[in-house]
Amino acid sequence: MRSIRKTVPWVTLLMGSLALGLQTLGEARLQTWQWRSDAWASSEVWRLVTGHLCHWSWDHLVWDLAVFVGLGAGYEIAGKRIHMLLMLAGTTLLTDVFLRCSDRFDLYRGLSGYALALFVGLLAKLVRGGLERGDHGRLAIGVLGAFLVIGKVGYELALGQSMFVSGGGGGFHVAVEAHLAGGLAAALIACWRHLFLDSIPTGRF
Repeated sequence: MRSIRKTVPWVTLLMGSLALGLQTLGEARLQTWQWRSDAWASSEVWRLVTGHLCHWSWDHLVWDLAVFVGLGAGYEIAGKRIHMLLMLAGTTLLTDVFLRCSDRFDLYRGLSGYALALFVGLLAKLVRGGLERGDHGRLAIGVLGAFLVIGKVGYELALGQSMFVSGGGGGFHVAVEAHLAGGLAAALIACWRHLFLDSIPTGRF
C-alpha cells in the first residue's frame, strides 16, 4: 500500500492554493507575479513559473483551476507525479519561448497551458495503451480527444477568443501560444518516455 505522501496530490493542491490565494490578494499582487516579456532583462525569472498561477478574473481562474486540479490530482494519485512535473516544466519553458517569438503579449496569466499539457499527456497514454493492447475503445477515445484539442486550438487561432472563458473582463485575451506549448511539451515527454524509459522498472514516470 502506497504511503500518503505518494498518493496525496501535494503539488496540485499547492499550486491550486497559490493560484487561489493570488487571486484573492488582488491586482497589485498579481502584477508582481504575472509573466512579463521583460522578465529576463529585469532578472525576474520567477515570473516564468508564477505567471501561470495568476489570472485575469475569477471566471478565468475557475475554468483553469477546475481542469488543472482534476487532471493534476489524477496524475499524482496514480503515482505519475514526476511525469506531471516534467510536462509542467516543459510547458513553462516553451510558453516563454512561444510568447517571445509571437511578440503579441507583454503580459501573460493562466493555468490553461499546464492544464492542456496534462490533458494531452492523458490522451497520449490512451492512444499508446490502445495500440499496445488492441483496445479499440481506448484508442478511439484518445484519437477523438486529440481532434477536440486540435479543434479548440484552431478555433482560438481563427477567432482570437477562448471557447470557455469570457474575454470581456479583467484584460483577458487568449494566448494560444501557451496552449501550443502545453500540447507540444506533453507530446515530447510522451515520445521521450516511449523511446528511453520503457526499460526502467518503475511506475513513477
